[in-house]
Amino acid sequence: MKDFLNVILYQPLEGVTLFLYHLFGDNFGIAIIVLTVLIRLILVPLSLPALKSSQKMQELQGELSRLKAKHKDNKAKLQEEQLKLYREHGINPLGGCLPILLQIPILLILWRVLTGLLAQDSINSHFLWLNLSQPDPYYILPALAGISQFIQSKMMMPAKPKKEDQKALEKTSNPGKKEDDLGNSLTQAMQKQNLYFMPILWVVMLLRLPSGLGLYMVVSILFGVVQQFFLNAGRKEQLKTQSSKVKA
Repeated sequence: MKDFLNVILYQPLEGVTLFLYHLFGDNFGIAIIVLTVLIRLILVPLSLPALKSSQKMQELQGELSRLKAKHKDNKAKLQEEQLKLYREHGINPLGGCLPILLQIPILLILWRVLTGLLAQDSINSHFLWLNLSQPDPYYILPALAGISQFIQSKMMMPAKPKKEDQKALEKTSNPGKKEDDLGNSLTQAMQKQNLYFMPILWVVMLLRLPSGLGLYMVVSILFGVVQQFFLNAGRKEQLKTQSSKVKA
């Protein structure tokens, strides 16, 4: 397995990083930034469908809560109805796992690549105020990572519909129940926990990690913010069109 990862990830990442380093005038910081963007672009075909599925699942929390209340004594029927609901809306419940599973080995291998290259005397490890082989002395990267992650997590939370749109959509849905409210409250509580947990986690981790890896994470999160912005804009336009059809 180790040899497989070396051939598939370590050697290509090391080669591309060195190529970008020399391409941009022996500037390791720029090399990391460009490498990060390239990695995220390669993962877009996998991450985008997963983000769309996650977005749709958040919008279906009310319907999922109704199913749980209706079939609370029949787990087999509940699973069957949930899968049916996912199929109707084109959702893959496990789709969000693949991009995460791919990024974990990439992050670990990249850590090895950066620490290995930055340990070489021939590599210029200085970029702006940073020594990329050492943690950020001014904690700017950890702060940027935390703030960017908070923004991204906030953007991933479902927006509350306008009152007029909600009334129009309620015409085609069943009246709400106490079970629905409880389910939605639990979902919102979990979303709020994630909203603060991930930013704090990245801040704590990057306080001790080499700033080269911190630079990678900041650029990666910022890429995710931009990607989520366009995804939300497209989904907002789609929901607006659907709402107009309901009103008509």
